[in-house]
Amino acid sequence: MRYPWERSLGDTICQVCPRWDAATGTARPCAGPRVRALIDLAAACKLTGTLPCAGGVLDQDAEILDAVLAVWQSDWWREVWRE
Repeated sequence: MRYPWERSLGDTICQVCPRWDAATGTARPCAGPRVRALIDLAAACKLTGTLPCAGGVLDQDAEILDAVLAVWQSDWWREVWRE
């Protein structure tokens, strides 16, 4: 699966991540469906204007929280949030 913001993420913080393939500008498949689902959750937040509440899986798994935060800090997210 490819996301429209993957290139901007690759150009910034994800180039140092072993899961990121800088040559193709895509995430390596080792990011499981759970991570991708939370990234989709971040995108869905734009529709409701709310953020996930504290106390759930985001607080218990730092790697997943980092993935969601990477989306929220990307140029793509800033552009989508303004729409």
